[in-house]
Amino acid sequence: MNTPWWPVVWVDILGSLVVVFIAFYAIHLAFRLKKIRGEDVFANYLFMLTLVIGVFAVFRSGGHLVKQILLAYNYVEWWSALAPFSGAGNTLTFAVIFAFSIYYRKVGQLKGEMDKAAFDLAASKAMVAVTEASELRMRAIFDGMEDAVYVVDEDFKIIFYNRKMKELFPQISSQDKCYKVTMGREGRCEECKLHKVLLDKRKILREFTFVGIEKRFDLLELPMDWIDGRLVKLTVARDISEQKALEAQLAHSQKMEAVGTLAGGLAHDINNMLTPIIGHVEMARRKLSPDDLMIARFEAIGKCAKRASSLISQVLAFSRRQILDPTLVDLNQRVTETTSMLKHLVEENIALELKLADDLWLISADSGQLEQILVNLAVNARDAMPTGGTLLIETLNNKDVSTYCRSCGERIIGPYVVLMVSDSGAGIDQEVCKRIFEPYFTTKGVNKGTGLGLSMVDGIVHQHGGHINLYSEKDTGTTFKIYLPSADKPDEVIDILGDNAFPGELPVGKETILVVEDNEDVLQFTTECLMELGYDVMGASCPDRALDIFKKKHHDIDMILTDVVMGAKNGRQLVREALQINPQLRSMFMSGYTDNIIAHHGIMEKGLFFINKPFNPGDLAVMVRKTLDSERRFSA
Repeated sequence: MNTPWWPVVWVDILGSLVVVFIAFYAIHLAFRLKKIRGEDVFANYLFMLTLVIGVFAVFRSGGHLVKQILLAYNYVEWWSALAPFSGAGNTLTFAVIFAFSIYYRKVGQLKGEMDKAAFDLAASKAMVAVTEASELRMRAIFDGMEDAVYVVDEDFKIIFYNRKMKELFPQISSQDKCYKVTMGREGRCEECKLHKVLLDKRKILREFTFVGIEKRFDLLELPMDWIDGRLVKLTVARDISEQKALEAQLAHSQKMEAVGTLAGGLAHDINNMLTPIIGHVEMARRKLSPDDLMIARFEAIGKCAKRASSLISQVLAFSRRQILDPTLVDLNQRVTETTSMLKHLVEENIALELKLADDLWLISADSGQLEQILVNLAVNARDAMPTGGTLLIETLNNKDVSTYCRSCGERIIGPYVVLMVSDSGAGIDQEVCKRIFEPYFTTKGVNKGTGLGLSMVDGIVHQHGGHINLYSEKDTGTTFKIYLPSADKPDEVIDILGDNAFPGELPVGKETILVVEDNEDVLQFTTECLMELGYDVMGASCPDRALDIFKKKHHDIDMILTDVVMGAKNGRQLVREALQINPQLRSMFMSGYTDNIIAHHGIMEKGLFFINKPFNPGDLAVMVRKTLDSERRFSA
């Protein structure tokens, strides 16, 4: 039985058509892949392989279709002619496919190598990015520091520096020699620690000053491994100028405190010695006739004693232990009143000029000490202009002061009344300016200066809560600028000098006074002086003895005149206990040094009467009478 041939023919035709369709669709997909991943080697390989296989499938299936069609129409001769070409196409495409198959492994290896290279490149880029980010973070950290940081290699080349270092040395750049940048040298510094740090591999800490920078630095120098493996030196420079200034300020304060303590003790003892000398000399002189030859000798003794007293006052002034009695003062008025005295102090070839501000603020100050400031600065200006010149005194209000005190180093901020004293002399050397306010420092010859004048000015100014600055240029002149705190303006200015004068004879009285003094000589003089003035006087050599007397006779005692510093119990404590017995009691203090018992930081308390040792009978008589006649009571 013959099997029909036509099903096979139709299956071959339909299968060939399906293969052709699939081949063309595969070629279409291959072109899309090439378009999307055209730079991918493996994708290109798949594209070429798919294209060849597709062509092979088209040739193969197309050959089958042509064969079946020609045979169906009995064109056997035609097929016989085309069959070799169809077979050749199939063979060629099969050979290409076989070649692709052979070299697929090579392509895979190449793809693997290329992927590895791409991965390595990506990893390298990532590492570079991490390194750059790390370097940026490190740079940000170092640039954020307030210390100057720089790194030097073994050849003295600067290979790294931060922002602060660039601020200190704007001309710095990488590969510069460290000694040229920091010290302005052409060769290594003698004190260089580079090789010592690298060889010993240990850190060094030292103080240092760079050339051209007026600051002190702490240098920390230590070895470190650089990013390329080299051993280099890392230097961290910390500005300690402010710290050094504070240390100097503290040392100065401690020195002044020690000097003040010594000065206070000396003032107390020496003034106790001078008080009876001056007092007895004055009392004896008053009893002599005007033509007595002894008067000249007594005056000589008194003059020497007063000179010694003045020296003690100067020591107290520069040590800031002087007793001040501040009141509201018009500085312009004080300058004007002192002008006549200053004209006698300076030479005729020196012109004295005033430039006083209108509506000058009032200050709280001791008028006598203001006069001392003006006199000392005028004398200093006079000595700076031996061939003549101009002495200019100026005042002004400054509500926005912002500077530093030349003497104590403190910041000066806020409203101040400014007193300026200028000369047109030769100027002051900068090294001298650094020491000019030191006690006993002088550039004048022997017997031409004590070295206390400007130190007194400095002490008085600071005791008033003020500050002082000095500006000087060679061959131009010098200006002392004094800043004094302003005070609120009252209805009227108090003239503390106006009520110190008693016209005519010394004031007398008949009241009863209890005198308390632990120095026997001072007690004797004070008692005798008051008795000669008509007072009924009781004496006590210690506070406890005085309190016993007061308890028994407080109804008869009108006033207590007491020393301040007296061993275990001071004069203030004595007056406090006495006031508890008699609140109407008048009290008056006397001392050569109060040790802050009745004066805080040298400023006398309000509402009390005080006489400074050494005093003469006239001063004592006036102050006692003022105390007795006053309505004021001291609240202990």
